[in-house]
Amino acid sequence: MSARLKIGIIGAGRIGKIHADNIARFIPQAALDGIADIKLSTEQEAWAKSLGARIVTKDPEDILKDPAIEHVPVCS
Repeated sequence: MSARLKIGIIGAGRIGKIHADNIARFIPQAALDGIADIKLSTEQEAWAKSLGARIVTKDPEDILKDPAIEHVPVCS
């Protein structure tokens, strides 16, 4: 199998969580590599890490500037 598409999501609210959960659980060709939300709570941080996110941050620039991340849906 080839390398997985690395995805970083901006927004960890309702729709961001739906997309992140679907990517992490149902798309084997993709990897949820990061999640950013300016209002990131400790609960959201724990949830993101449980999905395997390498980057969990309040600053969306951390996602956008990471050269490993190949696709960034904005879910806000």
